[in-house]
This record gives sequence, structure tokens and C-alpha cells, in this order.
Amino acid sequence: KRRAFEVLVATRSDSSLPANADVIIPDTPLRRPSGIPKRMTYKKEDLPHIMFWTRKDYENSKDKASAQVVRNLKDSQLAFMEHEDGTPITDAEAAKMRETARGVFVHLLSEGNAPSKWGQVSVVSQDFFFNVLAERYPHSAMCEDMWKLQRLVPLTYPSWFRNNEDKVLPLEK
Repeated sequence: KRRAFEVLVATRSDSSLPANADVIIPDTPLRRPSGIPKRMTYKKEDLPHIMFWTRKDYENSKDKASAQVVRNLKDSQLAFMEHEDGTPITDAEAAKMRETARGVFVHLLSEGNAPSKWGQVSVVSQDFFFNVLAERYPHSAMCEDMWKLQRLVPLTYPSWFRNNEDKVLPLEK
């Protein structure tokens, strides 16, 4: 592993490291920060009933325009969330997902990691959000690159932030 890294550094034309630089590579593997669950990954071919594997699948779907009618959901904003067998999640499940998302935001706030805009959140905090929800609601990760959870964020974070702004802003100073 050490040799592969040295070759990579030596072959990068834009490397700012001099050829004779001392590079310290830990002998032990890097560990995940505590409290961050391992990311769940699925393969499309293992889940043939998932209708919306990619965001494009959803955006090109007739079900998007008529999600409330076709999928019989009051919460049509989450019509893209579906179980392994392709059935839509229930309104109760959608409410629980939103509740869990808000709980993760509260945790991030308690750690000083709740910025005014989700786009400013750290990668570690983003992974924490994705992984907690994917662990509790595996169907939310049955897609390409966690797009369903990426879509859930703008549906939940802005209103949560508005309701908790007085607690968040002192942390940003």
C-alpha cells in the first residue's frame, strides 16, 4: 500500500510535494469517526422492482406528475420513496422519516454542525445524516448515490432551520 501511494504522488504532474518529501502513512487503517454508521449500498440488478433508481427515472416518470393519485399518498413530495418490492411508502412512514431527519438535525446542532444552509454542512455531517436514515429506513438508500436522501434534505432542513434559527446562529459566530 505504501508503494502504491508513493507511485501516485510521484506520477501526479500537479503534485505540490517535492520528490524527496517525507510522507507519513499511518500503519493502522483509518477508522470511521465514532457514531457514524457504515453507508449502505445496493445494486440496481438486485432490486428489479424499484421504479426510481435514479433521480432522472423519477423526473421522467408519469408517476411524478400524478404521484398523489397513482401512489395514493397524501405526502406526494416523497412519492419517490418506495419499498424493495416497488410499493410506495405510507404517509406514516413518510412522517417517521421526516421526524428522524429532524432528530439528526438536532444532533448536528448539539455538535455545533448545523449551518444556516445545508450546502454548508460538512461531509462528515452529511454522511451521518444519510447513514442514520439509510440504516433506519433501508428503502431510502435503494437508489443511485443516495439521491432519495439528497432530495429529502431540501424538503426538511429549511423549515427545521427556520424553526431553530435562534439556537443555530450563535454557533455560527
